[in-house]
Amino acid sequence: MLRLTVLSYGNLPSMDTKLALEARIALEARIALEAQLIVPKPITREAQQRLDEMRRLISKRQQEGASCSRSQSFVTELSTPGPHATLGASGIGLLNESIADAVEILASALSNHETLHQSITQVLSDFKEVKRTLLADATAEKEIMCEVGIMRYNSSMFQVSHA
Repeated sequence: MLRLTVLSYGNLPSMDTKLALEARIALEARIALEAQLIVPKPITREAQQRLDEMRRLISKRQQEGASCSRSQSFVTELSTPGPHATLGASGIGLLNESIADAVEILASALSNHETLHQSITQVLSDFKEVKRTLLADATAEKEIMCEVGIMRYNSSMFQVSHA
């Protein structure tokens, strides 16, 4: 089973940790795939009994010389080992190629994650700056409005007192 560790963007690993993680993922993937390809899946007792019975019937038909509606290739396919019995050089090559592709994709995803993290950090920094600017502008506007209000009040009081 292939396990991946999801990291929060605030806790990015160092480059050595990333390489170690990629190597470990590649190794676990290779082990898992080789285990699936080399070791045949165990069959149940009932399935083994049915397979043995089918082979006996096929053997019996061949010995009796009875005509069989199935082609001979079907019979030979049953007696040849399946693809899970052995893993050839081409299979290992394909496996290595797939693992290399997976490591390349993971490295690209990690790079994209770092770029995204940097962009989010920049947006947050810009947002804080805009917030500070808006707060300063609002404070200045309130001070101006207060001064205008005081001036109007004083002006009206001056007009009332001189009238």
